Amino acid sequence: MYRRHFSEANDALLSNEVKTNRAEQVARYISGLLSAVLSGLLCSQTLLLAKSGIGLLLLTLQGDMQIRDPLALAIALGLVITALSNLYYIQRALRLCSTLTVVPLSYCSSSLSALMSSLVYFDQVRLMNATQISMISVGIVLLAAGVGLLSSKADDQDGPLHLPTDS
Repeated sequence: MYRRHFSEANDALLSNEVKTNRAEQVARYISGLLSAVLSGLLCSQTLLLAKSGIGLLLLTLQGDMQIRDPLALAIALGLVITALSNLYYIQRALRLCSTLTVVPLSYCSSSLSALMSSLVYFDQVRLMNATQISMISVGIVLLAAGVGLLSSKADDQDGPLHLPTDS
């Protein structure tokens, strides 16, 4: 009796999966990819706010009280908000796409955004010469190519997205 019940429940779930059309599956996949990129961007901002928070904490420990400053409280609040938002979006992306696609894409967007925002925020762009900037550009291209290779491997794996073949 129980076996028949669970078998019928599984058949109902499978029939619902088959009923979703290709456009809905592609929309879910794109939504997952965008969630992964957004998670990476939020991760980099969390890192930047954590660096700033540590700097303020070190100043406070040296005797220059920073905790009373509204900017320090805004940094702490922003750190908590970006960290929790990052967790939400990475979880959402992992529900919609394969891990082999989400993790490298999130890492790539996080690395790129963290690098760029740190260079701007800490005013280090002016300290770099043309060779360093070109090497960063090459590194970004290599990182994106690696993400592309890993993501192409994900198409061969079984994951939550099964696009029907056009017949």
